[in-house]
Amino acid sequence: MSSISQTGSLSSQIEALVSQYAASLRTKQISPLENKRTSLGARLNVLSELKTRLQALYTTSDGLTQTNSTSKFKAYLASSSLESVVTATADSAASIGAHSLFVSQLAKYDTIVSARFTSAGTTIAQSELTAAEQAAGQGTRQFAVMENGVVKATVSVALNWTATPAGDTNGTVLSKIASAINGSSNAAAVVSASVVTVTPTESKLVLTSKSSGSTHTITLQDVGTGTLMQNIGLPSSVFAGRTAPSATTVADDPLNNPGGYLYTNANSLDAVFTLDGIELRRQSNTVSDALSGVTFNLKSVQQLTDSPATVNVAVDKDGIKGSVQSFLTDYNAAITYLNQKTAINPNTYVREILAGDSTALQLRLQLRQMVITPVTSVAAGNPYLLADVGISAAADGTLSITDVSKFSAAMNTDSTKMADLFNSSDGVAVRLKNYLDRITAAGGTLDTTRSGVTDQLNSLNDQITRATDRMNAQVAQFRAEFVQLQSLMTEVSAQQQQIASLVQITG
Repeated sequence: MSSISQTGSLSSQIEALVSQYAASLRTKQISPLENKRTSLGARLNVLSELKTRLQALYTTSDGLTQTNSTSKFKAYLASSSLESVVTATADSAASIGAHSLFVSQLAKYDTIVSARFTSAGTTIAQSELTAAEQAAGQGTRQFAVMENGVVKATVSVALNWTATPAGDTNGTVLSKIASAINGSSNAAAVVSASVVTVTPTESKLVLTSKSSGSTHTITLQDVGTGTLMQNIGLPSSVFAGRTAPSATTVADDPLNNPGGYLYTNANSLDAVFTLDGIELRRQSNTVSDALSGVTFNLKSVQQLTDSPATVNVAVDKDGIKGSVQSFLTDYNAAITYLNQKTAINPNTYVREILAGDSTALQLRLQLRQMVITPVTSVAAGNPYLLADVGISAAADGTLSITDVSKFSAAMNTDSTKMADLFNSSDGVAVRLKNYLDRITAAGGTLDTTRSGVTDQLNSLNDQITRATDRMNAQVAQFRAEFVQLQSLMTEVSAQQQQIASLVQITG
């Protein structure tokens, strides 16, 4: 029994030795490779983050390189002294100045209403459908929808008739007409239709043009033999004379109390205003073609005794400052990241992951030089250093607007002079954009560097796989040798027991 126990104990000892051997092999052969792989993975992540930050800087730099109408420095702001009368916006085509504006008339949407009908009555269908159609139970009517006298669509309406009840109610007919108009893409492009409940028991059809102004007047016309428009109180005479709806409130009497136009004079549909002493007429209350680069939004009509509104167009200082600040923010994010990842701790001498990396160090140096070197392409008399417009570099290379008054003065004088500093041929933003394009573009410097690191990682993964296979083979061989030794010791133990038995017998 003692020999068996010793054998079992030996098996445990063998497994312990095998585990120690495997751990030793891993420490010597695989762990160094895994540590290097971890380091390369971290390096790859840093390079990816660096590219992201540089791409952001490229984008904001590119924005500041734009000239003419897309220039960030041609940003203007329009303000109104009477925003209840008119508001305004300005774009890059605007010019600085003050303008007088007086609103005499607002643009309106052409509106037509039918005669008044008892909603539950059946007078429309009864008047419209012939005896034969009533006997058949239905009839179809068509009418044309016109804008400014031009037919835009022809729509159909099916009317139903039964003995009990006596057919489509007036409310149903009006709703069918509205649905037919709104359901036709061509008709709906120029007019919208709805049924308005005038009283709890009475309703009207209301038609409104989709666009304001006198060139978008609406006309309806029966097509074929039907007189549906006439039977809802909109005969041809209403459209020919642009007559107003009947002033009486008698229901179900479309011939004597027809509908009509809410605005009988088509010219009253136009906006009328006086800009800098010149009277103008437009189809819409949003006017973008009266003053270059400025869009007016007319809000309300003024009385003759009212003073005109004053619309001022000025440089959008906040907008320009915001564009420049976005550039500074992205530049600082890139420089700060490069500073951090190339640093060496002066006390502990711990090196960051890009410490000593020539590409990263050269990149940091180039970025810093590009923003402090004088711009040679500016027009004579224009600022040629960022410091000239109040932007300074700190000891760590980051940029900030340190002199707000100088920055504001540069915009007040002429924002195009500041633009020259950034977007002329040798401008700060142009330099950075061109340089960063080579660095961040597909297949550029950073992609080449990252590709090299990726290749190293792939090679390391292959090495780790091969080393693991070798280690496993060595461990297996080690275990096999000990198992063989254990078997030999078991045989020896058995022989010892046999000898001991023989000794006892002979004794």
